[in-house]
Amino acid sequence: MDNKKYAIIGLGASGVATARFLKRNKAEVILLDSNNRPSNIEDILSLNLKDKLYLGLDKSDIIKKLEDYKPDEIVLSPGCVGNFLDDLSSLNFKITCDIELFIKYIKKNFQAKVIGITGTNGKSTTTALAYHLLKTSNYSTYLGGNYGIPVFDLLDEEISKETIFVLELSSFHLEMSNNLELDASVILNLAPDHLDRYKNLDDYYKAKYTIYDNAKHIIVNKDQEVTEITDNQITFSKGDITADFYIKDKYIYYKSYKLLEINLIPLFGEHNKYNFLASLALIFSIIPEEDLSLKIKKLANIANNISSFKGLEHRSEVFLEDNSLIWVNDSKGTNLGATVAALNGLSNFSYDKLWLILGGILKENDFTEFNVIINNLADNNKLAGIFIFGQAKQKIYNNVLSEKTKDFLILEGLEDNSVLDKIVGTILQKNVFENLKNIVLFSPACSSFDMFKNFQHRGSLFKEIVQKKYDGTE
Repeated sequence: MDNKKYAIIGLGASGVATARFLKRNKAEVILLDSNNRPSNIEDILSLNLKDKLYLGLDKSDIIKKLEDYKPDEIVLSPGCVGNFLDDLSSLNFKITCDIELFIKYIKKNFQAKVIGITGTNGKSTTTALAYHLLKTSNYSTYLGGNYGIPVFDLLDEEISKETIFVLELSSFHLEMSNNLELDASVILNLAPDHLDRYKNLDDYYKAKYTIYDNAKHIIVNKDQEVTEITDNQITFSKGDITADFYIKDKYIYYKSYKLLEINLIPLFGEHNKYNFLASLALIFSIIPEEDLSLKIKKLANIANNISSFKGLEHRSEVFLEDNSLIWVNDSKGTNLGATVAALNGLSNFSYDKLWLILGGILKENDFTEFNVIINNLADNNKLAGIFIFGQAKQKIYNNVLSEKTKDFLILEGLEDNSVLDKIVGTILQKNVFENLKNIVLFSPACSSFDMFKNFQHRGSLFKEIVQKKYDGTE
């Protein structure tokens, strides 16, 4: 990297970590951001690149800076997508992201193993699961990527060829990278998402499929309708016993080998069974044992560590329960597929009726699967009410087609954070006189950026409002 010229666009945590790494490796760097004063300005200034720092730039300013600077590579941060990417591509400079630079560096210098995980839903949970299983089994393991940990910050750890990096990869990372050298990779599932960013569904799926391009081991969900892959393939399925990993008679198997009783997984929902199967398949693929029986024994011991996994915040998280209500925070439900998975997961609970809270910025238009579930709940007298808020409220209302379902819809007029306070208050007020055990599922099926900083902010605020209602501190 000596004397190579890099332009970093987007100075969030990953952009700053990348700049620090490049500077340490004697590369020339300029820093570009559209924000006048990023919230992490102190971290940016600590790079001591003030004469190479350009803030408050619009698209045309950034293009002009790049034309003048003529970088060898543009390192793009997540969020810098859409039409802007087309403009950058027209400049004919190489465009990459931190993930590609990181993997090339650690493969060249440490020969460490890298696992890549993508999919429309379940990426963070599967990343955390694989990391937890390996870490608690005394493997030298680190996690990062889209999970929220900038990969270049991981270089502060002790790394060797025995080290395993478990990386959550978004479609952005895959679109910006070229033939990532992965030891194992998986696409958990594919469903419509990010259609505000991609020209069509095929383009979104193509971005995901690039995770398989240069992987030594390919992990495939056999229950998904995906392009057929034949080389280096390990399959998993919830019930197809022709898959390598599958579930039968309440046990998880690898081929004919029984690994673990399914009820030992401390996570509810059918989707988490898939996440766990994928984690086991990924780990199995990188265990170096030549003898299969030893490898199976080692994998079974690793699988047993699932009992200490606590799950992730904002992902079907049961955060409060009283005599009449179970409160579930699934703010990470940012698309219809994620909310469908959360609704299907409710079969693990014993409850009388459901309160469902939806809203934000809708990214899809196909409500078919969602409506089937909602209509079934209504038919079985399991629906207490559905609240809709935010930018998509009218669109959601118009697309929930069943008239019997519409009887349960409650549209909220507020367009700020106080709408959640009103919804929670209404649920508590309506539920207080009922001798029932109801469940409240906050799984918005939409992105959060119309009213919140991100899904974490949205979920944390929801939990805080509920807790204050119970504490009587508001």
